[in-house]
Amino acid sequence: MTAKQRTAAWLCISLLLATMWTSVHAQDEDLIVIGQSVMKTLAAGESATWRLPARDGAMFSFIVESIDGNLDPIITIEDTNENILLRNDDYSSTSHDAA
Repeated sequence: MTAKQRTAAWLCISLLLATMWTSVHAQDEDLIVIGQSVMKTLAAGESATWRLPARDGAMFSFIVESIDGNLDPIITIEDTNENILLRNDDYSSTSHDAA
């Protein structure tokens, strides 16, 4: 997969391994599986949520990328009680992407 394909939409979540958290406020159609990439276009002020059921202690990796220079994606990982466990706004000082 080329870098251009990875950025086909503002949001691309690449799951390399299992996660240990599940977001309970997502709908069934927002359920994703290990190894699945998800792409979605959002209007100003919109957000997107996906959930990934997994076992405790599993390791994970996410990549959230923007194809629009004006968009600043943020990734938030929550537990089943919607407590924020991890939040990443900018992966590096040279990019607005989150990882």
